[in-house]
Amino acid sequence: MEAGRPKALVTGASAGIGKEAAAALARAGYAVTAAARRRELVEELAAALRAEGHAAEALALDVADLGAARTAVQEAGPFAALINNAGIIGPLAPLAEADPDEFARCLAVNLAGAWNMAAAVLPGMAAAGGGAIINLSSGAADAPVEGLAAYCASKAGLAMLTRAVDLEHGEAGVFCCGLRPGMAATAMQDEIRASGVDNRIARVAKDQLLDPGIAARAAVYLVKERPTRWRGAEPDVRDPQFQQDAGL
Repeated sequence: MEAGRPKALVTGASAGIGKEAAAALARAGYAVTAAARRRELVEELAAALRAEGHAAEALALDVADLGAARTAVQEAGPFAALINNAGIIGPLAPLAEADPDEFARCLAVNLAGAWNMAAAVLPGMAAAGGGAIINLSSGAADAPVEGLAAYCASKAGLAMLTRAVDLEHGEAGVFCCGLRPGMAATAMQDEIRASGVDNRIARVAKDQLLDPGIAARAAVYLVKERPTRWRGAEPDVRDPQFQQDAGL
């Protein structure tokens, strides 16, 4: 990585919002580490960004593994910014019929994974006098959806984790907020529709889904500007005030 550029770590960077956010941060001048479980996909992204003249590296990482998270940050950090984007949607089933192992895995990735990554980067951010942590959230954090109990619970927990990070580290210069991307056109939306679960999300026409690049641009704005208005909050890319602030 090039010296002098602030470092940013993006999880779940193999596709969708994570991939778009990693690219947007690299193009905004950050030295980006694109992390995901499938190394070949983030290697492809990092290579493409380097070909454009940007600083980017790939990292194979399961955020649910705390030891792996700490090792990754020790070896590739310290980071000025973290985008906690890694997440899964399943199990896609009524609560009483859901596979308990899939339920536990959803919480391990979406909630514990975000905690693992935040805990790993915070010491470096504190030593540097600040940083930014953006947690990809969802309207499901406070509005339950049929067949998505695990996902909704994980996002509700993530919203409180965001507030806890702000409470403990906000005054010391670490900006933390959630980011609600709306219903973006990602693989998660395909999974919901393929599952056969009938809920308000599945009934939205695919041509009405948002470009994941919108959330990526919003994430770059939050990382760079660290706006006090949104500290510990969960701005939504569809909110007119946030759109105005972020120039979306």
